[in-house]
Amino acid sequence: MDSLISGSRYITTFASKDSISEELGKIEGTFEFSVANEENDLIIHIITDGAFRFKVPNIW
Repeated sequence: MDSLISGSRYITTFASKDSISEELGKIEGTFEFSVANEENDLIIHIITDGAFRFKVPNIW
């Protein structure tokens, strides 16, 4: 695949580390995207229900 056709991401949780309890923050959400191979005129929907979750060690 060599080009991005479309894509989107949705952030459902965005929280920094708690300065009192020291509990790590987090960022999580979902994403989807479609890519194409221009050489073969082929469009493929690679990810349609992806998810991510990361721990956030920072306070802001």
